[in-house]
Amino acid sequence: MTTFPTPDLLTSIQMKSRQSLLKSQLAVASLELSSGEKGSAAISASGEISQLFGIEQKLETLNADVEILKVAGGKANLVQLGLEKISEGLTSFAEKGFSILPTANAGSIAKVARYAKEALAVSMSALNVKFGRHAVFAGAAVAENAVAPVDALLADISSIVAGASDATSVIAQIDTYFMSSGGGFETNIYRGAPQAAPPSVLMDGQAYETSLRADSDETREALRSLALGFAAGSPSGSLGLIARSRLLEEASIAAVQANKDIVDVRGGIGSTEEAIEQSMAFTRSLKVSTELERSNIRSVEPFEVATRIEALQLQLESVYTLTSRLADLSLTKYLR
Repeated sequence: MTTFPTPDLLTSIQMKSRQSLLKSQLAVASLELSSGEKGSAAISASGEISQLFGIEQKLETLNADVEILKVAGGKANLVQLGLEKISEGLTSFAEKGFSILPTANAGSIAKVARYAKEALAVSMSALNVKFGRHAVFAGAAVAENAVAPVDALLADISSIVAGASDATSVIAQIDTYFMSSGGGFETNIYRGAPQAAPPSVLMDGQAYETSLRADSDETREALRSLALGFAAGSPSGSLGLIARSRLLEEASIAAVQANKDIVDVRGGIGSTEEAIEQSMAFTRSLKVSTELERSNIRSVEPFEVATRIEALQLQLESVYTLTSRLADLSLTKYLR
């Protein structure tokens, strides 16, 4: 009597293995269709894996450069804004000082001196501006305020006026205070570092330096001119009207020159800002083209993937049907 054996173990294992393979391929194809990108196996099979790796590394570099340029641009912009506030104060003070000099009296001098005091407060606040947690005028000491509170400076200037007998003495002492090495400005007011802050360096070594310390000659001269203006109206000491008028005149002239120097510095920083903007535009453009290059490797053709999914589904259905028939095969059913 002839017998018809049921599916053997080997056949069952082969069918299950085929099912698993088709399910895996179907899952990959479905993911590719939803994401629009090839799977790693497909990229590897195409021989483009090394090219893709190089592109990914390039994109990492470009992304890093974009962030570095953002920081460099942000710091440069804050330096510009700080210097702009100082420049505005110097210009306005000089105009007010020159306007009253021909007929200066104690009241008008005191009024302009109060403006000098306000301009000093604004200027020193501007010098303490920070980009995130980094003080942009403090040199390498980025975690510190660049200068002390304005009250510390006003107290020092008031002491100088109180101990002086004439305008010449006040001018000389204020000059020493601001401009001499180891003078009062360096010991009591400037709190930053004597070294410049590190530049912003791109991955290719290109560096952008926009730091201007609060102890630079330009900022010292600016603060000195306003301090002289404050000294002209200081209630300390016993300076007469002539001495105070001379202090105001010296302060107004110094403010004009200090402002010219500030404008020159701002021009240099403006050139750096422009270079940063150009570099940012180039880097972002290169990033877009690189992303497009990556997309050309990774992207899939939706119609091709959909066709592949349909074919895999048909194959899987065929395997399911065959497996079901084999599992249900018996002699009785065969004879029917």
